[in-house]
Amino acid sequence: MIFLYQKHDGRRTVRRRKVVSLFFLAVLAAALLAGCQPLLHPSQPLLAEDGEIHLYVQPFPPEAQRLRFNLAAVAAVRADGNLLPLPLAISELKEGEVQRQRLLAVGTLAPGEYQGLSFLVDNAYLKTEEGEVALAVSHEPYLVEFPFLITKNKAQLLLLKFNYSHALSAGGVVFSPAFTIFLPGRLAPKVLGYVANVKSNSITIFDKNKLQVVGVITTGEAPKDIALDRIRYRAYVPLGGEDALALVDVGGQAIIDKARLNIGDEPCESVLTPDGNLVVTTNFGSDTVTLTDSTSLLERARIPVGDGPCGVLVDQSGRRGYVLNLWSGTLSVLDLGNRLLAATLAVGPEPIAGAFSPSGDRLFVIHAISPHLEVIDTRTLSVLQRVFVGSGLSDLVMDPRTEMLYIAKKAEGAVEIFDPFSLVAVDSIRVGETVGHLAIDAEEGNLYLALPDSGRVAVYDLLSRKRIAVIEVGRGPCAITLMGDR
Repeated sequence: MIFLYQKHDGRRTVRRRKVVSLFFLAVLAAALLAGCQPLLHPSQPLLAEDGEIHLYVQPFPPEAQRLRFNLAAVAAVRADGNLLPLPLAISELKEGEVQRQRLLAVGTLAPGEYQGLSFLVDNAYLKTEEGEVALAVSHEPYLVEFPFLITKNKAQLLLLKFNYSHALSAGGVVFSPAFTIFLPGRLAPKVLGYVANVKSNSITIFDKNKLQVVGVITTGEAPKDIALDRIRYRAYVPLGGEDALALVDVGGQAIIDKARLNIGDEPCESVLTPDGNLVVTTNFGSDTVTLTDSTSLLERARIPVGDGPCGVLVDQSGRRGYVLNLWSGTLSVLDLGNRLLAATLAVGPEPIAGAFSPSGDRLFVIHAISPHLEVIDTRTLSVLQRVFVGSGLSDLVMDPRTEMLYIAKKAEGAVEIFDPFSLVAVDSIRVGETVGHLAIDAEEGNLYLALPDSGRVAVYDLLSRKRIAVIEVGRGPCAITLMGDR
């Protein structure tokens, strides 16, 4: 059987934003991880009439650590027996790389019924006391039966479990890929987390306890953020490539509806008011903020703000919204009750992210090109402090238990931890690659880091500052939302 692989080159039209100088063009790349700017790299094509399949390999049993093997191909087997190859994310499964869940393959498939998966093994080796021994492998595909259905514009997640005792036969010299296929179990919503993948047009769902992927939701083009309604189990997702706001049933893992915004809005970030009635969305392309009714998805107000609004925060009372305007270097303060712009405060150049103190009386703001952290008094709307924290920043988050500030430095591949009162760095986490969005799970005591270049989420223990897990998600993870956080 011959397997043919076909690559799909994504196409994306990048709108030209108004730019006041060549300087801002030069520094555009420095702020990409804020999640607001037009994509400069191709994103995955939309599904159109197709569905999607995601294959994850569960951690291998300890006894399988002596084994390594290479897959030549994996294919979905249609009901009529035809094989449809799936692009492999990894091909070699070996010691040290299968101790955690791994993404094996992602591909698009025509809707319909499928009878299982087919695996073609290239080679296999077993480590013995005398050294590594080559095992005999079949040159024919190995069929694992598991009926599944592919639905238009939806993703199907299949989990693979490797059975070591069934993999070796004929006295332990013949190898076959002894996988069993199963679906993820139904989990309580409170243990779930969600990752928006801007380049693969999807949301990845993971189990916060096991730190494994348990679901995928296809969203539409360029999901930038996730505003989660933890009471009604719904999410509001700004689709930057479609000028739309998607309403997602996170329990049913499906899009319920879409609110169409104005052409050129380029929605960037959304937040739900504490009462759950309004979705506040920044529109990077039109320099506006829209207030959308969370039930009807009708636009209740559109407020002009500064140039290039990218980030938005709503205070605990739900009466004020704070909008970070990237290009104008300002903070727009919204009166959400009266649905109007209340004030504008000049801050440093290219503000990209903010975090409230637990009491809400202080707002901490970082910038894409300025090395300073600003502390803003939310009562007087004045800048209390401007502190040097370093350059190349991408996000910040505050631990509600300790009030420590965690600031991501994407250029250094690190997260620095600051005392919130002295604003002095007290520790750091060296990640080793570009760091994007941050999220804290105060209930579990974990820090989540989006790693946009590798399509992963890293999880660190807040107490030890040690990495405890890596979760493989989609392309360009840009926002992490947890069901248990506040």
